[in-house]
Amino acid sequence: MCQEVFRPCFPSYHFLPNSCYTMQMQGPQTINELYYCLRNKPGGPISVLTTNSYVVGEYDVRTGDIRWGRVVLASQKVQIQNYLHRHFPPATSTSTQKTQIVAA
Repeated sequence: MCQEVFRPCFPSYHFLPNSCYTMQMQGPQTINELYYCLRNKPGGPISVLTTNSYVVGEYDVRTGDIRWGRVVLASQKVQIQNYLHRHFPPATSTSTQKTQIVAA
């Protein structure tokens, strides 16, 4: 079924025994020293996790919206939002695209 298999650089991250991890899926990507992001299935939401693997939010690539599930410092939110919008631009091509958030 799977032709090319990608092994992520995080050795402690385990996949289901019958799961297929192909190059079309996104492996863990470091956002900054405290957070990283990961997409569990193609076309699915991108999870934002702490280095202790707590899920703090989910980013929807179709809309560009981030749903926060845990408290994150405002300065860290700005960094995370800018990273996600830069690396995973929203798929919607409306004229009201969200602009990058600038820290004050």
